[in-house]
Formats: sequence, C-alpha cells, structure tokens
Amino acid sequence: MRNAYANVRGLMRIDPLQILNLDQHLVDYAASLWPADTGIEFEISAISLMNGIPRNMFFDQELPFLVAYSGIYSEVRFRIPKGIKGMITLHQLCGILTKYYKLNMDSGLHYHIQPKSYELVKIAVSEQRLDFMLKELESWKYSGHYNLKKISISGNPWIRYNTTYDTLECRIGEMTFDYALIHDRITHFQKLVRMANNVAINSPSLGNCI
Repeated sequence: MRNAYANVRGLMRIDPLQILNLDQHLVDYAASLWPADTGIEFEISAISLMNGIPRNMFFDQELPFLVAYSGIYSEVRFRIPKGIKGMITLHQLCGILTKYYKLNMDSGLHYHIQPKSYELVKIAVSEQRLDFMLKELESWKYSGHYNLKKISISGNPWIRYNTTYDTLECRIGEMTFDYALIHDRITHFQKLVRMANNVAINSPSLGNCI
C-alpha cells in the first residue's frame, strides 16, 4: 500500500488526469493532499495574441475547472480548485503559459491558501505561534533578499497573512512555469496551512493566558 501511495504522488507530478483511472481510495488520497483552493500570482507578459487580444482573456474558456482569475497584463492571479480538479487545472495552465507567455524573472510566484479557521490563524500569526513554517520552508532554498524570513500581517515576509483575501500567502515561490515544481510547492504549502490551522485551534492564544 505504501508503494501505491508513492506511485500516486508520482502521477500527481507528471499527469494528474491519469489519477482518475485508479481505484477510488487512491483518488481520494490524492485529493486529500490538496484540501483547499489555491491562489497563484504570476508576473508575466504575452508573447502571442489571440485575435489581437492577450490570451488571458480566454482562460475561463480554456480551463473548465478554473475557479477565478484576474488581471490581463503583468500580474495575473488564478484561483484553482482543490483536489484532483485543481491539479488538472494547474497542469493545463502551465502548458498554456509555457506556450504563450514569458516570465518576469525579477519576481517570484506567490501562493495563497485560506485556512479553515482563518480568524484563529490570523491571531496565531500576530502572536508568532506559526514560526515552525519558516523551518519547513528552508527546503525551498529561497535566495532572494526582498522577502524577509518571518511570518507577519504586513510588509514583505516569507509568509504573510493577507487581510484582503484572509489567506496565508507564501511569497517565496520560484518564478517558473514548470508544473512539477509548482505542484510540489502547492502540496507542501497545503500541508503547512493544515498544520497552521491545527496549531491555531489546539494551542491557546497568548491573550487567553494573561
């Protein structure tokens, strides 16, 4: 069974559409690794137009599972669904972006995930109870200097509680269209957001200890 789960994780990185051909318990396992929608911010510019219009205008037609998107030029934001549909959407999106767009290599990808108990998570961020996430993110080997190694509600930290969307926003993603790498980053950040949610629920607020 352990090998079966490893094979599923391998398929997730290569062609998530193939997961739908597996036994249902393996499909459910794969879906459980992405339990929430993910927002992704790209800084891109079009290298090809569709009828004289940037292809961004047609993303909802080309990506049937896409939840939402905004932006036409420069910074474009996508919200992809949870579970297998999200992985399939990301796989399709990366193909479109690779073919028709170029990256702003002076920037980086931002990932947004909303915790279930986001109000409690916001308090945990303000009380610095989620610093374990920074240790986990060291494996991403962020080499930039713009974002600081901290978690906060403002400024340019590695992780910011985004008050506009009530999401945890990871700001140190590599600027890439590589599906496997983006998949790995989302899978890891999904795990960290679940952990943050559990900490926020199960560990007492410092304010309640006074």
